[in-house]
Amino acid sequence: MKLSRRTGAWMIAAHAVLWVGIAVLLPGAVMRGARAQEGAADAGRRFRLAVVDLDMVLTRSEQWADHQEESQRLRETSRLTLEKYERQVRVLRLDLQNLPPGAPEAAAKRDGIEKAMLEYRQARDGFDQQLGAMRIAALGTVFNDINSVIEQHAREHGLDLVLKKQDLTVSPKQPSELGVIIATANVLYARDSYDITDAVVEALNARYPEEIKDR
Repeated sequence: MKLSRRTGAWMIAAHAVLWVGIAVLLPGAVMRGARAQEGAADAGRRFRLAVVDLDMVLTRSEQWADHQEESQRLRETSRLTLEKYERQVRVLRLDLQNLPPGAPEAAAKRDGIEKAMLEYRQARDGFDQQLGAMRIAALGTVFNDINSVIEQHAREHGLDLVLKKQDLTVSPKQPSELGVIIATANVLYARDSYDITDAVVEALNARYPEEIKDR
């Protein structure tokens, strides 16, 4: 059967549109199919999770233990320094009390007391600020390392989710702890097999430089 020239041209154009449509739609269909296969694979894979006791990790961290020792040394320095100012103030006050009424040295003694008290307050505030800054910096460093260790462990062991656990025991002497526990608890129960705290502690301490441990 012969086709008219107009009909033949129309069919050629229609086929061209069809192939263009296939060229446009096929990659999307392939991608959707691939995503569907990945979704099916994920759906068939067992969801894996773990829990970590961050309080326990921090307690057993060698890096945090070193920070605690450094803070203790600074607190001891603070105590000795402030005791020196306190003794100075006591001596000046005793000297002032022992002066006869109207003694010309009284004004100088009072100025000395004021100066010693000012130095005491400045030293105390300075130590407090230094200790606070040390604690914030140490916590930031340690928790960054903890998060890095947990992420690496999760990737290496194919974990999908890692949750924070904590001790849920409430002390009879401090019932106010219950409110804090309720507000902060993320995991109320988990089997021991889900707990990776020991592995995190081991990896965290292994990262801590030997030259710092042995100093």
